[in-house]
Amino acid sequence: MLFLGEVMNNHEIAKSDVVLIDELTETAEQLLNRHNQHPSDWEPSELIPYDIGQDYKNKPWSAQDYPLTDGVRSSIFVNLLTEDNLPYYSNTILHYLKDSVSLNEWSHVWTEEEAKHSTVIREWAHVTRALDPVELERARKVQMRKADVPNPQSLPDLLAYTSFQELATRVAHANTGRALDSERRGKLLMATVAGDENRHHIFYSELAKMALEIEPDAMLVGIRDQLVNFAMPGRGIPGFNRHSLKIERARIYDTPKYLNEVVIPTLGKWSINDIEALDQSGEIAREQINEHVRMLIAKVALIEEKRQVQDSQVNEQ
Repeated sequence: MLFLGEVMNNHEIAKSDVVLIDELTETAEQLLNRHNQHPSDWEPSELIPYDIGQDYKNKPWSAQDYPLTDGVRSSIFVNLLTEDNLPYYSNTILHYLKDSVSLNEWSHVWTEEEAKHSTVIREWAHVTRALDPVELERARKVQMRKADVPNPQSLPDLLAYTSFQELATRVAHANTGRALDSERRGKLLMATVAGDENRHHIFYSELAKMALEIEPDAMLVGIRDQLVNFAMPGRGIPGFNRHSLKIERARIYDTPKYLNEVVIPTLGKWSINDIEALDQSGEIAREQINEHVRMLIAKVALIEEKRQVQDSQVNEQ
């Protein structure tokens, strides 16, 4: 799940982006071939427990139908609704990649796989009664009509954002699944979706790694901009801030996980501190990236210290 995209009719693709796309085409083709060698060939119908489904008209929804903590329910709700914005995500990717055959084909493969995620999570939520179907549908309409999502301003921005976001999505889906009871097939479903998201992260992060070799200064600026301004998407979802707080309190996805499971692994893959012969913009961007990471490390240390105190207080009660 990309969590990114907005109709971008306000500006044209920069000439530098066109050149970069052309130089990335061979790498993209190799990555696409590798991706297709291990297709996402699971079937949603295999993961849905249709045998437990009930008619909502005869039995109206109740939170007791599928007991969940507030954080887990909010996570399923937010994850599903962000998947629903797929048309806008695809539009953004195609805006940049339409002139490259291999990248264009990748965007179609990605769209097909992401659409399956939306389908399987929704059907599972309906059958298990994990979410209120009326609230979910009303929120879906609001979310899709707003199309309020991040908007990258350049190809380096796009590659940086997708690399971070696909991994963040994998973490969110995987942790949501782990929080479900072991008997429920939702664990397998969320783990399967998370596996797809990891494969998408690999594609984008490897493409970004090659872009760093071709245009290191522009890419570092893009990485800096996306990292410093990064936030979990879904701003158009009704009650998004409230849901996000519940998800954070449940420790499904929070600042420590963002730092340790998204930022550090991705930057480590790119080895940005080993890049040489940068111009001034690249050097400044790299230092700002490192400074931002240091800030996140300090912030996480405070969070963990506070949590240790809270956990000890709970254990004493």
